[in-house]
This record gives sequence, C-alpha cells and structure tokens, in this order.
Amino acid sequence: MEINEMTMVEVVARLAELETEVRDMTEAEDVEKATETKKALLERKAELEELEKRAAAEKALSAGVVEAEKVIEKVEERKMSNIEVRAKELVETGHITMETRQLLAAGVLTPSAVKPDIALLPEVVSSIVDDVNAVIVDGIGSYGFAYQKTDAAAAVVTDGPNIGGTAATFDKGSISPVTWGILDSVSRLVSKETPLDYLGAIQRVAYLALRRYAKSQIVAALIADASATNRMSEDKVYLLDQNFVRNLVLGFNADESVEAGTKLYLCKADLATLGAIRGTNEKKAVFDITFDDENNGTIQDGGLAVKFSILSNLAGVGYNDGNLMVYGQPKTITMPLWGDYEISTDEGGKYFDANLIGVRGLQTAGVGITSKKGIQLINRVASI
Repeated sequence: MEINEMTMVEVVARLAELETEVRDMTEAEDVEKATETKKALLERKAELEELEKRAAAEKALSAGVVEAEKVIEKVEERKMSNIEVRAKELVETGHITMETRQLLAAGVLTPSAVKPDIALLPEVVSSIVDDVNAVIVDGIGSYGFAYQKTDAAAAVVTDGPNIGGTAATFDKGSISPVTWGILDSVSRLVSKETPLDYLGAIQRVAYLALRRYAKSQIVAALIADASATNRMSEDKVYLLDQNFVRNLVLGFNADESVEAGTKLYLCKADLATLGAIRGTNEKKAVFDITFDDENNGTIQDGGLAVKFSILSNLAGVGYNDGNLMVYGQPKTITMPLWGDYEISTDEGGKYFDANLIGVRGLQTAGVGITSKKGIQLINRVASI
C-alpha cells in the first residue's frame, strides 16, 4: 500500500515495525531507505493529524461549541505558515518551484490569486492569456488532439442500395512542448524587506513577465497555424467602417448560426479607428464602445454586439506590416503546460553592477488551435 493512502492505524503500526527492522539492518543502504520511509510515514502521520484537527473543529463548529472566527483564525495561521515556508526557501536558495496545477488554480494565468501558497500575485485585468484553454499535461511527449474536419451529410434512403450520404471526417494534430524562459529585474532594495514581501515582489515580476511572453506566443502560434493547418477560419477582408461589427459577427463561420462565446482581439489603434467612425447624417458615433475594465469591453452596433480585448501584440504583424485582428472562440486555442513553474533569482554580474536582482521564470508550454475553424485572423484591415 502506498504511504499516502495509509490510515492513522496503519501508519503507527508500520512505524513500530520499522523500528524493529532497523535494529537488524547491517547495510548502510538499507538503513538509508528505512530512514526515508520513516520520514514519509511521519509526514503522512502529521497530515492525518491535521485532517483530524480540522474535522474536529468543523464538528465542533456545527455543534455550536466554538465560534466560527476561531476556526477561521486557525486555518489562516496554517495558510500563513505555508506562505512563510515558501518565502524562506526563496530567500535562502534563490529558487522556488511551484506546481503548475497550483498556478492554474491560483491565477498565474488568471487575474486573481486565491491559493495561499501562491499569494501576493498582483491583480491584473483579464487578457487573451486567461481566455484560452490552459491544460495540465503529464509526461514528456507532445500534446495530441483530434478534431472534426467536416460534418456528416444525409441522403435519401431507398431499398436495396447501401445507405448513401457522407460520413463526418476527422483528423489529428499535436502541440510540441517548448520551454518559455522569461527574464526581468527588480530593485535590490526588496531584499531588505521581510521574506514574505520579498517573495511577493519576486513573484510579481515573474508573473507579469510570464503573461507578457504568453501573449506573444499565442499570437505567434495563431499566425503559424494560419499557414500550416486547416483549422483556421477563412481569412476575410473586413473594412474598418460602419459595417464592421455586422460583417464580423454575421460573416464568421456557419451560414445558419451565430457562434457563441466569441471575442474580438485588436490593438488600441484599431479600436480608436472604430470609435472615430461617424454617421453620414447626424455625425454621431456609429459604435457604442463600453469598457468593463481598462482592457476589455463591448462594441455595440444596434442589436449586434461583440466583446473585445485590447492586445498590443497584434500591432504591425499583419499583411504589409499592418495590424492584425483575431476573432472567434478563444477556448479553441489550447495552451498545454508541462511540469512545474520555476522562479530563480540572481544578484551577480550585471545585476550586481546595477544594484538589481535578476528574476528568471521557466515554464514548459505550447500553444495551438485544437478545433476546426474556431478562430479567424483578420489579416488585411483597411482604414476608412
């Protein structure tokens, strides 16, 4: 039985057995293995004791024996202890490793941090990084996926011949892992702060750098997929004029439906162009542009509306060095993440001369389109 599956009775019994076994051991290697096993058993025992304490507290709370505030205080103390351990580790070694699963749950790729082990991450506005489908990938191979290329088509059925019609067709693709290395710096003065403040400052720098790089890689992957696969929607020309929203929403994909969950990504210059469009008679703004925050909002054209997000990485990367737009369902873009996310610091070399601390983040990841015609590049946008 695995140690992490043992009950308290089994752990105590195994510890007693191990004490007896060690006395008869003569090989150093056996003693070392027994020591490691004992350490794992003690960790499991501590974990079970903690669970028992929490269960007792919850039971007492439900029975009205203790006040809710006291239970919350105990939980917060335990959380803070975890944070302080991480902070101490970073201060002493200049390196910490965070589980990618924790990072996704806490919001390294999303705008809010909720898990205590991550802690102190800055609140930032949502972007395309948060809209794509981020998934945890186990193993070291590429991320494989299947997708439907064409729909099935029915036909008239008559007696005798085989049933006609056309079956749906499928294909498969893969996303290869690449290590993303981000590098930034922070003032050395943060090292004079408490370990907790130091951890927060270093995480903030690495977190924001990771988000910036992830955005650039998403855009690069979309451009690459447009020329290398058939999963991108047909490239169309949409003029930035009074018909833009109507043509965009009604011209995307299926002839008999309007896609749900779509969003427009564009640079600030193109958003400003849309905002400047005026009617021919009253000279009022054609589009009603409202913001949910400083990065996201809605463009309204009468009864039609499209959600948007400003993405600076789209400026100057389109046809003839023009701006690019991306429209569609962002969840059809998949970003697999392999392994742990590592943060390291360096105070030597050029950082020593500049009185800075270098911050490096490493994450193995990839990006690709994993659904047929889920995203469209608007690659030749003409200004009015």
